[in-house]
Amino acid sequence: MDDEDAKPYVTVETFNKDRRPCKKIAAGREFSVALSAKGQVYTCGLNSHGRLGHHDAKRPVCEFKPILWFSQHAIQIKDIVAGDRH
Repeated sequence: MDDEDAKPYVTVETFNKDRRPCKKIAAGREFSVALSAKGQVYTCGLNSHGRLGHHDAKRPVCEFKPILWFSQHAIQIKDIVAGDRH
């Protein structure tokens, strides 16, 4: 494929084994974040600093897992971003 045929984005309708409807996906250097259509945040990645929000410090998370804290506190997330170091 040459550069003229390349698309700047890919549409993702669902993610993870449960095929949850996806609103947005963001990627950092060694992790990814997904936002479901219902406002639930999911993360996966290397987790070398234990900051993916899953209480399994410094263990890799190989598939998207929900960050339960938000739903436990009745917080619905509207947008996500990710980057190298923020």
